[in-house]
Amino acid sequence: MCLNRGLSSSNPEPFLSPYGAPNAYGPGMNCTGFVAYAMRRSGGNLNRISGITQGWGSYANAYNWRDALMRNTEYYTFNSIDALLKSGKAQKGDIIYFDPVWTDINYDCHIGIFWVNRSNENRI
Repeated sequence: MCLNRGLSSSNPEPFLSPYGAPNAYGPGMNCTGFVAYAMRRSGGNLNRISGITQGWGSYANAYNWRDALMRNTEYYTFNSIDALLKSGKAQKGDIIYFDPVWTDINYDCHIGIFWVNRSNENRI
């Protein structure tokens, strides 16, 4: 879950703990926690993400990733997964952010890492 409303504080650490390697908060990982954990373990600097915040979750909140990446990277917008895959633009390692369906009662966003060898494969 990468729900803005579900994050109870600005501390991202409770959401970055894989089941096999719990931290002081115990195991618990949301989708954004997974992306942040993978980036941090790969040597990535999360300061640009944590510097842009909506008040909750720091780099464990997908909305913060969306805002930071839109300001600092080249990005593309697609209306469907099919359109993304047909575009040929996606590359292995790309961060993929999904806007929520705002009309859903418990709307939520999602984020992940595109993890395929060909841009037309559907694996995140």
